Amino acid sequence: MGKRTTSEDADKEKFTVYLPRTTRLALLQRALDESAATGRRVSATAIVERLITDYLGRKGGRHGRT
Repeated sequence: MGKRTTSEDADKEKFTVYLPRTTRLALLQRALDESAATGRRVSATAIVERLITDYLGRKGGRHGRT
């Protein structure tokens, strides 16, 4: 199975995060649960991206986002 690519992927870069095994497994399970609940594929990467975007969007940050 090859990497999925979309026009959005062109603006993305690889970022490796090391997580405790139990956290990684919980994240993967959450992605499966969310996929089942919504009827569309939800990846662990999409969840992590959403969490980081939310975190960076919090008031008081100096990361240049609004």
